[in-house]
Amino acid sequence: MTKWWLLFFSVFVTTTTFALSDEEKQRKQGERWFLSYDLDRDGFISQQEYMDVELKKVKKRFKFIDTTKDGYISAGEAKAAKLKMNKLRGIKAPASDTNNKTAE
Repeated sequence: MTKWWLLFFSVFVTTTTFALSDEEKQRKQGERWFLSYDLDRDGFISQQEYMDVELKKVKKRFKFIDTTKDGYISAGEAKAAKLKMNKLRGIKAPASDTNNKTAE
């Protein structure tokens, strides 16, 4: 019984998502963005809330790039991170990038 309920729910959610108009999707995305910054849920984004969220994103990005975890980003780490992000986004690297080894 539980499996059927989960299947129904996942199909319902999937079809509901596809049924939304582009305008509705943008509105929902905007609401999610606003709520992700309005940390105290008072209906406003303060400068401190905005900076806190952005700082958290910057720290996460830095940790992603600093693969040696030494607190510094080398040119090789930066290049490797760019190639990794392009690969995750489905962007093919130019032939010159794939033939060169990244120096750390």
